[in-house]
Amino acid sequence: MSEPNYKNLNESELRQYVKSHPQDEDAFQYYLSLVRKKPAVIVGSNDTKRLTEELQKRIMNEKIEKADQHLKDALIRRLENEMKKPINKIIPFIEAVSERNFDKCCEAAQAYINEYSQEEWHSEITIRLPVILDRESEIWLYSQCFQRQ
Repeated sequence: MSEPNYKNLNESELRQYVKSHPQDEDAFQYYLSLVRKKPAVIVGSNDTKRLTEELQKRIMNEKIEKADQHLKDALIRRLENEMKKPINKIIPFIEAVSERNFDKCCEAAQAYINEYSQEEWHSEITIRLPVILDRESEIWLYSQCFQRQ
């Protein structure tokens, strides 16, 4: 049998061909590539409890992978939207932090909220500010927030 012919066989026929032609390395490798693409059989047909557990685990893993991808996509969209806002809108807040002037921080935050929204401000302080502020400034800002509550 020539090479193109064994590629047209179904899996059962190909297995028989490989058994009857052990010298045909190409056919054997082709058969192995088909077998490796299929999920491995982990449990026997008599062990229904393990089979059920394995199927449930695989279904759960597939759901997790899909959810992970969905969350990654949502985060990427959110970050892309954040990057569209001009950085100069939060510069007054950053300057107030560097001056350690909490009242000015509050005024700058309120100006941002008035122009955009409370939700947009929340995004700024959770996404952009931690990247922009140095550790000392971040600690100062959080301590001021907690002291004034």
